[in-house]
Amino acid sequence: MPLIQVLCAVGEMDHSNYDCFVLAIMSHGDVDDVFFGVDGEAFRLTKLMEPVKRCRTLAGKPKICIIQVSSLIWLIRVMTICNCDDISD
Repeated sequence: MPLIQVLCAVGEMDHSNYDCFVLAIMSHGDVDDVFFGVDGEAFRLTKLMEPVKRCRTLAGKPKICIIQVSSLIWLIRVMTICNCDDISD
């Protein structure tokens, strides 16, 4: 199953009994905040995190992204990208 589909399913789950969300990805990266899936498809972390950021039962809870990629430029940007805002009603 493609990673984006997995994260969409996770975003629809009830996380009321959990204190945070953790995503760990090991991949190859490129410039412009892009990394690659096992099938070679390019992803942006901001796009992947959208379903998780919209999840109401994760609102107000830490969303932790652990990313290991082969590009140093990519690693420097991860902390900025993972700054997920809470949902406001």
